[in-house]
Amino acid sequence: MGTCSAYAAVLLTLAGRRTCGLVLCCALALGCLSAELQAAGQERVLRLIGAQDALVLAGPDDTILLQKNADTPLIPASTLKLVSALAVMDALGRDHRFETHFYTSTSDAVTIKGFGDPLLVSEIVADMAAAFHAATQHSNIRIRRLYVDDTYFKKPIKIPGTTPSTQPYDAPPGAFCVNFNTVNYRIVDGNIHSAEPQTPLLPFAAQMIRRNHSGTGDRIVLSHDKDAIALYAARLCAHFLTRTNSPVVEQVGLRPVDPAADTRLLVYRSPLRLTDLVQKMMAYSNNFIANQMVIAAGANRYGPPGTLAKGVRMLKAYCRQTLDLQHFTIVEGSGIARQNRMTARSLLRVLTTFEPHRNLLRNQKDEYFKTGTLTGVSSRVGYLRRPAGGFYRFVIMMNTPGRSAVRVKRALGDYLKENHFP
Repeated sequence: MGTCSAYAAVLLTLAGRRTCGLVLCCALALGCLSAELQAAGQERVLRLIGAQDALVLAGPDDTILLQKNADTPLIPASTLKLVSALAVMDALGRDHRFETHFYTSTSDAVTIKGFGDPLLVSEIVADMAAAFHAATQHSNIRIRRLYVDDTYFKKPIKIPGTTPSTQPYDAPPGAFCVNFNTVNYRIVDGNIHSAEPQTPLLPFAAQMIRRNHSGTGDRIVLSHDKDAIALYAARLCAHFLTRTNSPVVEQVGLRPVDPAADTRLLVYRSPLRLTDLVQKMMAYSNNFIANQMVIAAGANRYGPPGTLAKGVRMLKAYCRQTLDLQHFTIVEGSGIARQNRMTARSLLRVLTTFEPHRNLLRNQKDEYFKTGTLTGVSSRVGYLRRPAGGFYRFVIMMNTPGRSAVRVKRALGDYLKENHFP
């Protein structure tokens, strides 16, 4: 028996019903005081939410504990990546691995066909080149000409919200891209060097840097202008082939695979599963990975070539048919576009579906979360672990310039502790 119950029993024994009534009144008073404290805690949280902001806090049993402006469409920023991750995993499968195909038509010419792998970084390109070199050894092929087939995606694809800049989040998508379509470099004593030990500074890239560089170092973002994306990727592959003692590639270019004349020599499957890509996308909030996956999933669902329209169609179909959402606007898959709109209640539904995959999100102590930031926009969604087990789900969408989702999240934590939610 608890302390309060035991004390009440003693009073009942000593004073009978009159004292019993007094005890009940005290209990009711304490209950009212507790309700007032809880209401005050709610008010402290909700007053942080302006007319252009929204908040929803739900318990593990789906009970809504706090809400304000839950049905107001707002800019979700990068929290939209949870929608994209769910839709892409549904379309391709959690264990999907992106492929890159190698074809040969003569004893010295090879064509690489890309299918939108978003994480062909230098280390993976080197591994891919080694695998291809082994395949050519068995087929007595000596590569002199190396071509790229990048027709699986339509080009160019313009992502709403991106601008011409040197920032990786503005890099355009493509069917065959390496290193997120960026080249990092530094300048020392007037000489250009690669800023990444695993990535060589190719003459092709050095020429572009000399035309555009400023300061002591930065990065360039490749574009489809003059086929720079595909040609740089081909040259990086050629570089790593030379490390395998292959002959020097004398010519690179673009060429579509001819099914009637070309023989597929190798299917290179990424060492990373789709869930690995999602985890990296969430950790670095990588817009390039998000839209690459969305466009590839759209092409898989509706047929090539991959386009942004097909990717967005896939996202919208998933939202309506699987998540049962009706009120949203999606124009791309990363959240960089300010035209995107979601409600806090819709994002709560997304969190409910995403909960089995929460380990793919960033984790700090008892919180799994995803942030979203644009100019004047600060969002945060995720899960707070309950001491008794299970998770509280929260959605914070701040579209009022200067307001912070982090501040609201801290207030939520204080509210739960003060009111002893289990």
